[in-house]
Amino acid sequence: MGDYEKRIIYINSDNGNFSSSTKFNMTFDLGEFIKDIAYIKLLKSEIMINVDGVENTLINNNKVEDGDPVFINLNEYNRISTRIGDNTVKYFDIININLSEKFGNNVPTGNISFKNISGTPTFNPYNSDTHILLSDNNVSRFNITLYDKYNEIINRSDVTSFNMTICLYSLRKKISQI
Repeated sequence: MGDYEKRIIYINSDNGNFSSSTKFNMTFDLGEFIKDIAYIKLLKSEIMINVDGVENTLINNNKVEDGDPVFINLNEYNRISTRIGDNTVKYFDIININLSEKFGNNVPTGNISFKNISGTPTFNPYNSDTHILLSDNNVSRFNITLYDKYNEIINRSDVTSFNMTICLYSLRKKISQI
């Protein structure tokens, strides 16, 4: 599988810099420059939203239907493709707001967490939760934007918290040093 150095990165919206006071579009600074990343493996992504029962839970002033997606754009790394209207859109990850799966008919109110956790505990570049970097493999920050089911950037006020854990696999023998 090659000689890779692994780094686990924990991204939290509390530690991000938002480019807008109203939209969920943030930059997470790594504090260092990481070179020669070959793969990114998604370990977990999570959002917390304010749930107000089935009828009153809103994202971007639209009622959340059971199973609605929240799309995550991470540095324009496109791992997932879908159609919204007549457009093909690409994202890094998706979290579904599955109220009934989580609570049945007894949906509570308050801040509720929804997650996407990797189903494969091992690393393989052919796993669906692994993204191969063919270019732009030197990073010092991640740009993260959350989108709703209509491909609109989500309002910051609709998301209480966002967390993501990823593993970066970089070559031990740096191409940039050869």
